[in-house]
Amino acid sequence: MYKKFLYLSAMVPLALALSLNAAADEKAQQLMSGNGCVACHATDSQLVGPSYTAISEHYEESEDNIAFLVDKIRAGGAGSFGQVPMPPHGHVSEEDARVIVEWIFTL
Repeated sequence: MYKKFLYLSAMVPLALALSLNAAADEKAQQLMSGNGCVACHATDSQLVGPSYTAISEHYEESEDNIAFLVDKIRAGGAGSFGQVPMPPHGHVSEEDARVIVEWIFTL
């Protein structure tokens, strides 16, 4: 009985974490679809811009890089992955851009 309790008590935090990750993943997917990101970016292959996986491999996850990529989404730019410019997406809030960037770093 005690072993069953320990097993179940260990599973509750895991289930909660998986649920939170799924919710964050779903929110990021909605934001990327709703803001046109998927027209130029895909998870594992280059379209017009680099794949999300290539971005996560190119940048080390840090607060500075998260802030840099949030700004890059909102201001646009070129040069990190070639000369094809990414248009600015200033209509995307900093909070929403951060959700996207944090999701990219889960890849």
